[in-house]
Amino acid sequence: MLTSFDLIDFDVKSSSNLTHISWKRDIGPTTKGTLKVSFHNGLRYEYYGIPKSLVDQLYKVEQSNGSVGSAFHNLIVRNKSIKYHKL
Repeated sequence: MLTSFDLIDFDVKSSSNLTHISWKRDIGPTTKGTLKVSFHNGLRYEYYGIPKSLVDQLYKVEQSNGSVGSAFHNLIVRNKSIKYHKL
């Protein structure tokens, strides 16, 4: 796992759907950034304007062997205001 103020990057071991999560802080005075998520089926998506605090929560779930997929769905996917793009 790589982490800093500008970057979070980790493999997901406790999910049947997700394989990798990375987040890079946007340029400027912000705590938001772009989240990249990779899935077991090979699909990859980018999610924009994601606060670092949400990614920190996903990492904490991973560290506690919780369901990162469920947390991702609840924190990111359910939020209809978050823009995303399939890579």
